[in-house]
Amino acid sequence: MKSFKKLLAVLMTVAIIAGSLVVPVFADSLNYEEEARTLYDLGLFKGVSETEYKPNLEARLLREEAVALLLRMFKLEDEALSMDENEAKQILSEKFKDADQIASWAVKYVAYAVKNGIIAGRPDGNFAPKDNLLGREYAKMLLTMLGYVQGKDFEYEFSMSELANVSGFPQKEAVALDTEYLLRDDVVGMSYYTLTAEYVAGENAGKKVIEVIVGDDEEMRALAIEKGLIEKPVMVLVEELPDIEITQGDELVLPETVKVTYSDGTVKDVKVSWPNIDTNEPREKTEITGVLEGSDGKLFAKFNLTIKEAALRVTGVSATNLVEVVVTFNNDVSGNSAAAKADNYSLSKGTIDSVTVNGNIVVLSLKRDNVPANQTAAKLTVNEKILPAKETFDFTFFDRELPEVLGLEATGPKEFTITFSEPIQTKGTVSIKTGSSTLSVNYNEITLGTAKVKVPLYSSLTDGKDYEVTIQGFSDYAGYNNVVKTITYSYVKDTSAPVAEIETAKQEYVVVKFNKPVKGIIKEMFSHTFSAWTATKVTEDEKGEKAIDPDRSYDKVYVWFYTGNDKEDKPIPEGEVSFRILGKATREIDKKDFEIKDLWDNKFETATFTLSVAADKTIPDIKEIKVTAEDAFTIEFTKKVSFTKDNIEILDSEGKKIDGLTWTVSPSSADTKFTVTLSKGQAGKTLVVNIKNVYDATLNSNKLDLYSTTLDITDKKAPVVSYVRWDGGDYIYVFFNEDVDEATALNVNNYMLYNNDGTFTKLTGATSFFEGTKIVKINVKDQKLRIKANETKLFVTGVKDLAGNEIEAGTTDKPIQKIADNKAEMTEANATAPNTIEVFFNARLGLVDKDAFTIHGVSDVAIANMEEQLKDGNTKLVLTLSKDMTYDASGVSVEITPDGAKLLKDLFDETVKSKTVTVNDKIAPAIDKVEQDIENNEAVIKLTFKEKVKTTTTKEYAAKDLVILDKDGKELVAGIDYQIVAIHEGSGNSNTNEIRIELLGSKAAYRGKLTVKTADTVQYITDNAGNKLASFSKEITMENRSYGVDQDPGKTGGDGLDYKFEKGVLTIKMKEKGTPVPFVKGGAPESAYWIGIKIEKPLSVEIEDLGENKDIEITVNGKKFYTDEDEPGAFWYYFNAGEEEKTEDTTVSGSFEMTIKWNSKYTETIKVEYNVKVAGSSN
Repeated sequence: MKSFKKLLAVLMTVAIIAGSLVVPVFADSLNYEEEARTLYDLGLFKGVSETEYKPNLEARLLREEAVALLLRMFKLEDEALSMDENEAKQILSEKFKDADQIASWAVKYVAYAVKNGIIAGRPDGNFAPKDNLLGREYAKMLLTMLGYVQGKDFEYEFSMSELANVSGFPQKEAVALDTEYLLRDDVVGMSYYTLTAEYVAGENAGKKVIEVIVGDDEEMRALAIEKGLIEKPVMVLVEELPDIEITQGDELVLPETVKVTYSDGTVKDVKVSWPNIDTNEPREKTEITGVLEGSDGKLFAKFNLTIKEAALRVTGVSATNLVEVVVTFNNDVSGNSAAAKADNYSLSKGTIDSVTVNGNIVVLSLKRDNVPANQTAAKLTVNEKILPAKETFDFTFFDRELPEVLGLEATGPKEFTITFSEPIQTKGTVSIKTGSSTLSVNYNEITLGTAKVKVPLYSSLTDGKDYEVTIQGFSDYAGYNNVVKTITYSYVKDTSAPVAEIETAKQEYVVVKFNKPVKGIIKEMFSHTFSAWTATKVTEDEKGEKAIDPDRSYDKVYVWFYTGNDKEDKPIPEGEVSFRILGKATREIDKKDFEIKDLWDNKFETATFTLSVAADKTIPDIKEIKVTAEDAFTIEFTKKVSFTKDNIEILDSEGKKIDGLTWTVSPSSADTKFTVTLSKGQAGKTLVVNIKNVYDATLNSNKLDLYSTTLDITDKKAPVVSYVRWDGGDYIYVFFNEDVDEATALNVNNYMLYNNDGTFTKLTGATSFFEGTKIVKINVKDQKLRIKANETKLFVTGVKDLAGNEIEAGTTDKPIQKIADNKAEMTEANATAPNTIEVFFNARLGLVDKDAFTIHGVSDVAIANMEEQLKDGNTKLVLTLSKDMTYDASGVSVEITPDGAKLLKDLFDETVKSKTVTVNDKIAPAIDKVEQDIENNEAVIKLTFKEKVKTTTTKEYAAKDLVILDKDGKELVAGIDYQIVAIHEGSGNSNTNEIRIELLGSKAAYRGKLTVKTADTVQYITDNAGNKLASFSKEITMENRSYGVDQDPGKTGGDGLDYKFEKGVLTIKMKEKGTPVPFVKGGAPESAYWIGIKIEKPLSVEIEDLGENKDIEITVNGKKFYTDEDEPGAFWYYFNAGEEEKTEDTTVSGSFEMTIKWNSKYTETIKVEYNVKVAGSSN
């Protein structure tokens, strides 16, 4: 049922309700026939007929009829009719004198209107229900219904005009109808316009009348929109849909409708059409848009979809031949870069050489030099780079099939290629017959190791002939011969040109695949973006190690544009890039021409491709760290990286630096695996290894920020016998260089005497450890007669150290010696730091005392501390001095006096020999300071060391020991960006502790932070003792020079000026009691207080000849001009401190910047600041 009875629904039927007829008044013309029809169609107006449209617009309207019409229009009819009839009559009788004249059907309408202040009646106290309706009367009713208050918002006599203002009713008509009796046509017009007016008060304030009338009636709303009374609502907002995340292969359920908000505030469910989405492919978070039914194309339904890759798993591992392992996954892994890397798989048998990926199948091809035997059980481990977690699978190498010939094709006029069912190890025979002729096979050049075997011929095949080819005797890696196969091959000469396709495109290289083998390939044939951006190299392997030979044929090559060589590399940018392959090119090194041809000499035509290149943004990671020796371990990364000693920090188990420990890293070039070699062994210790700021070798330089782990350094060296001592009686003492295992070291069967006659005497006595577990005491009572001191040796076998390393069986280097004949003595003393001397003995001591030593060559020095250590089983004492020696330890010696010798005893209570030993300089020369030579040549960096330094080679080699980085971390190139200009060269001793480095070219003008440090491996710079430079890294800020700028030779401005030039800033001020700057009248170019400057070129700069008067380009305050040299290497510049002459001496100041372009590579900025006194005209 429609909501309530509507406006004007019985507008023209009130006469019927009232039981009377209204006589029409015929007007000359009607204005609102179309509007009447609209109201009729909306159900708001019926006219005078219940069955057909008869508006009777020419008739007039009574006042009581107008009230009923008004209440119906504003949805108040039901409320009015619900009034108590007695109440209604009482209201009317109290209000109007002519209440009895109101028609009975209209009583409640009029009473309701009175009660609610809609009508007030005539001034004479009557309502005049039967009078015709005036324009202003109906206007007043409409305004009141809209919420306007008479006397406050409008005046009665202006009702018509005010209605026109709020409803849009034409003002001209409003004036005309103001005091006129209204026709139904007039009422229709005023009512129609009021439909689009807004309420100003009440619960509907702000709403249009038509909106209130229509309400929830969708049918009526549609009609009102069609008639233009209500604007057609448009979609303005679509509900925000939640993100959806599913797993690869899951069903994606999308909403059929979404909630849409329209411009009229309504919210509706709107159908949406979604695109087809393949859920079998994983995708990162992607916005999906759907089309809304009835949309204008500006709004869409949207949500973010993420399809997570289904947990990858291995569904099968098999090896049906001995050199290929087939791994089957549950998903396609062709786009999984980790699945294509051999490093992510490991085999218990065999070594992986290469990986081939095809859909969900991965084939691991093994190196042919380590092939497992048939029916060998093995394990394959697939690591966490591929699977969610590392997993190991059991399988068996089981080749039960004979190799079969799957195909034969001519890959050239003198070559067949046979395709077998599996890789072939051993060549067989190939019989090629045509008629009565047999073609000879070049068996020496047959290629093996793969399933495709190339068989070269000595003579060419003939176009159009049939050949009978019999293949037999080719065996696989299990030793099975192939099933004999005879094929009739019809040879047709290939006349088609070879074509290429792009298999892979990365920023570093492009993989080019030809449809058949071609030769004549050189790097100059490949370019991207610009024709000049040619390849750096072309290889046949992904590692970039096997360069192609243009005389050999290939069907796939790797074209490299990025190898880490800044001079030659032209890496491919990200995005869409053009890539070109020339059919013919000239090799740069020898100017020889090459053409790409197949084996039939068909030429490859130049081709251009569009590459879509995505940048490699994967961060490098650590694959494995493995201890290989007591002083070395290897680090293997998941991809090629740049790695130096600066990228690694090695600490003790408590996270503290280890005194004296340094390390080197090799190789120095980018690689996947590096060896870290320590300066001293760390056996038995736990090290904390921090790896940081490692960049991969890709164009993006992806960075591994930090990786931290601990390493247990186990003993990797077998024990050795240092010496053997005999007490002259029943015991010998075997001194090992390290602690040894009790079970093997005390097994007397592991020891025998080696006699002079070449015979062995087995020892049988009891054994025990002596003074720890490095010395074995053996009872030789029953064999002592066989021992001859200084002649008999000891044979030792089977003894292990605590880590399980077994001694190399053999006799000792030195014969057995008597204890009494071999007093312990000091053998060497080395200065390892300015306050540290290491003293070595040829035996292990049992008693030590620092007071036994006297230090000569350092005044007033004492031994502050002593630490006892063992070196190869013998005593080493580390003496810490109370004062520093010089870094070269010049003139220093260590003495054990006869009294001091009494304080040092060996394990057998024998005193050591008294002795003096000169201290060797083993102190690495250390950096003292790094300075810019700003006073003499600002392009020179001066390195000052703690002692004299030199190089035994040349300055050019010495430069390789130093690394200079700019503020962005970019390394300067020795010989191009810098050079060593001063260092002692040659074999003699140096007399200087300085090295001077000069920046070159554009770097000579460099300003800002530089880092000067040692290279990973120092080879050429040493002190006079041959100690290589100690590792250092120092920062220096390169600033402008402090020399070469002063007053001009003519002393323009007078001799009362003081010039000071420091770090690129020239300050000009008055000398104490200096003469003021004179005013120069008629000076060139004008009269002024002129001041002159002489500017010499920097020492590292050569001035370019730009032509007459154009040697030097100068810019001052944005104005550019040129000048030549006023004297060799210098020019003069003049500026004025004022152009108007002062009457009295006056102080003036100012500043300006001068940019000087000395040549194309060196531009300098000088700032001039002046504070001077200028002379007045009276002076």
